[in-house]
Amino acid sequence: MVHMRRLILLLFFTILLFPLTAQVSLLSIAEEGRGRIRWEPFREIGLIAGPGARLTFSLGVPFLLKDYSEVVAIDPIKRIEGDLMVTDETAEIIIALLLPAYMRDPSWQWISTIIIDPGHGGRDAGAVGRRVVDDETVRLLEKDIVLSIGLEVADRLKEVYPEKQIILTRDSDVYLKLEDRTELANDYLEKLAGNEAIVFVSIHANASLNTRATGFEVWYLPPEERRNLINPDSVGEGNEDIIPILNTMKEEEFTVESIILARSILSGLDDGVGTLSPNRGLKKQSWAVVRNAKMPAVLIELGFITNGKEAALLSDPLYLKKLSQGIYNGVQSFVDHFDNTSGFTE
Repeated sequence: MVHMRRLILLLFFTILLFPLTAQVSLLSIAEEGRGRIRWEPFREIGLIAGPGARLTFSLGVPFLLKDYSEVVAIDPIKRIEGDLMVTDETAEIIIALLLPAYMRDPSWQWISTIIIDPGHGGRDAGAVGRRVVDDETVRLLEKDIVLSIGLEVADRLKEVYPEKQIILTRDSDVYLKLEDRTELANDYLEKLAGNEAIVFVSIHANASLNTRATGFEVWYLPPEERRNLINPDSVGEGNEDIIPILNTMKEEEFTVESIILARSILSGLDDGVGTLSPNRGLKKQSWAVVRNAKMPAVLIELGFITNGKEAALLSDPLYLKKLSQGIYNGVQSFVDHFDNTSGFTE
């Protein structure tokens, strides 16, 4: 009986004292570690994905798994009044795991947002191709091809980067004006913290009066093009004279990053497509979507829908997967390099 009373008292004081030591929201800790939480309430298990690790945990269990393999001891994660809560000690462990040491520097640059822009949509079909299937002429629409690839690329990026925002300008057959696309991207830019970066990838299919034209290419904004990238309010009153200097520096930075991104995607496409379609190389042109996006931006042309052979390829789901994989590989290579070198400065 005495033993039972002691056990009851011990449980009572444990329950009573726990809220005093476990008052840190797991959501806020994940955000501090640049991570995102996926929580399954019925199974009471969760995933925290950050730049440095993926952490899986179960409610009330005194350990978590780093990258599905390494066991890390923690104070059990509890649910208090509907919120997931952790002790200060566990919070420190989680942040250290999510963020490599070099990324805990608040000045460290990293890409937090990737905008994928499938061109055209809705009443704007984009380029139109035709091919004969079983003696019937079938129309091939650019808007359908690029949406299929855009969705696939976004899904792959979400899987490998659950801590980042992967944004589609459209995820269905809807019409968007060019300014709607860049306005969406620029709105996300305004919400970023000072050490966060964003990139814009627009996906299209080509067309030409020359039906023999074939191949894929990636475009970036010409270096001589100038945009207004610096918000005058950000430099403070009396410092207006330095705005043109800062704007030029930012433009040159974005130009370099756009070229690196374009080259990386082109290489990914080249590896994925092989000899099925020729590599037409890097191009520079002041397309509206890359000109109006206030960030590193590229435009991909997947191939010529007006070429009979390429139209057949672009209607083949297996070929579209090769293109999607190539774009994904290129973007991932760029993002990983950017994140690991603080914007190519290390």
